Amino acid sequence: MKIGKLLWVSNKFEGKKDHNAFTDVKRFGEIFFLAFRTGEEHIKKRDGKIKVFTAVSKINYFMPAHFPEMKGDMRDPHIFEYEGRPAVIFALINNETPSAYISSMGEDGKFGKPFKFKDEFVPWRPIKYKGQMFFPGYHHGKEANKISRDIPKGIVRQKMGSRVYVEGKKEIICKDPSSNETELFEYGGELYAIVRMEGRKALLFKRDDSKKEWSILFNCGRMLQGPCVKVVGDRIFVVGRDSDLMKDYYDNKDKLIERVIMQELDLKKGSWGDFVNIISGINLDAGYAGLEVMEDNKLMMSFYAGNEMGANVFVFEVAE
Repeated sequence: MKIGKLLWVSNKFEGKKDHNAFTDVKRFGEIFFLAFRTGEEHIKKRDGKIKVFTAVSKINYFMPAHFPEMKGDMRDPHIFEYEGRPAVIFALINNETPSAYISSMGEDGKFGKPFKFKDEFVPWRPIKYKGQMFFPGYHHGKEANKISRDIPKGIVRQKMGSRVYVEGKKEIICKDPSSNETELFEYGGELYAIVRMEGRKALLFKRDDSKKEWSILFNCGRMLQGPCVKVVGDRIFVVGRDSDLMKDYYDNKDKLIERVIMQELDLKKGSWGDFVNIISGINLDAGYAGLEVMEDNKLMMSFYAGNEMGANVFVFEVAE
């Protein structure tokens, strides 16, 4: 696997120097939807808005779609099908804690007024599994802003926790308070989750449908920040941001090499293939990819790259 043809880049069309980041891409029939956050900076100004673009299957160009703005910092958009319509679920931060909101596209092609899904919750990609909608993400209350350096490698943000809501009922995926971003995927008629662990390697979980409980299968071997999974036939592709693990992460961040990687997961063997380095650099701010299938089972990948002050969103074709 390797990066192929460049299909789109945000600043080329926007003509701005914003921090464009946190991407997702999804196909509905012949239309591809691309979503990302745009703001003056990564975090400090808390002025993020969500932008959505669409393109036909030939991917000649992406056209902007109408998406409502809200007061506060709009972050982490994820595209999914909600009641038969394209929709975006995202986090809105006002003051200290985030809430999850959903906006779905109307018959007029515009995304409607967002409605609140859950307080103190950062959502990830919802999926439909065995006729039910699963809304994964992680808890994020006021306590989550407190940082502890008690573990040898990395940090732990207190009072988070990976979970999923099914028909309004909560299922805890990981009780560890450092667990957060949670990517669900179905394979062989069973449901799995890749969970980011703050400052540590990600974990792979499997759901017991009869008990509605989750158990750890194995360590993913990489940090996989902003995890994204796409199943194509019997192949499982995983993208995430990986960092060199070190004890004094924040004290040495100017020396830390970060990279966006792509791997194949073999669940039958319980093993990972060699990772492909998509982009890497010192003090790099990048990742949070989206994956979707194009014609002939080719993959389209969206991700962002830059630094804390400015970043672009890129959409590439993935080649074998």
